[in-house]
Amino acid sequence: MEADGARAHAVVAWDGNQAAAGFLGDGRILFVDNAGQPTWYLLTAGGAFQRVDILAGIDGPLAWRAARQ
Repeated sequence: MEADGARAHAVVAWDGNQAAAGFLGDGRILFVDNAGQPTWYLLTAGGAFQRVDILAGIDGPLAWRAARQ
């Protein structure tokens, strides 16, 4: 989506209900897929998904702080 709201579109097109829980400073998005048991993912700016197993089953909201590099 552009800063003025133009060109908005879904970034995940899965069955079920997904919700963004955090937008990280490095461009990643933390989101939950609620198809059954909550499953958490990080979505990179390049479009890669990484499941966050430590958050499995947690039904948000949650606070997220990325580790410093």
